Amino acid sequence: MKDLRVTRYNDGSAIVRSETNAEWAASFRGTAAYCFYDNDSASYADKYGALYNWYAVNTGKLAPKGWHVPDNAEWETLRDYLIVNGYNWDGTTDSNKIAKSMSAQADWNSFGTTGAPGYDIPSNNRSGFSAMPSGFRDHFNEFGGIGMEGFWWSSTVALYGYHCGIYCDYVDFLCKTKTSENILDNCPKGYGFSVRLVRD
Repeated sequence: MKDLRVTRYNDGSAIVRSETNAEWAASFRGTAAYCFYDNDSASYADKYGALYNWYAVNTGKLAPKGWHVPDNAEWETLRDYLIVNGYNWDGTTDSNKIAKSMSAQADWNSFGTTGAPGYDIPSNNRSGFSAMPSGFRDHFNEFGGIGMEGFWWSSTVALYGYHCGIYCDYVDFLCKTKTSENILDNCPKGYGFSVRLVRD
């Protein structure tokens, strides 16, 4: 599985590609947009996909026919399924320790926390989700987090942008949704995060 990297909507129209600071700032005023990490498609597009703001998600046109961007409930269903079916790094089924089983077996920064994606990286990805540490683009137009963290948008409509994330040094798969609490803050919808799709 890979993160989305389309540059056109499913109706054939182009998604706005924001590279300069001024262009990305416009995305915080509601313009649907995408970019590649560090504005370097040659180095990052194939492996990490694109970073989209939430307004691009909200168009409902990112996914091809038969697919869609998951909402809060679907992210939580995935999380809960993996927990109760033994995908925690230690085999337990009563708490959230699934980040390692969701993370790809390469490209994560090494980290010493047992059970985290950055620990014993070749043993990652039992679930096959293959999460990549694709980083983000923030409201200061700064890129960050490559190799350390990955974030994925939810399509659920709210004041802020709901999303899920994995860090190289945390065992949890963190979902910032209406019904869960964790260290992830609600992010402005102009942030650039990765996108995954699910079948309708």
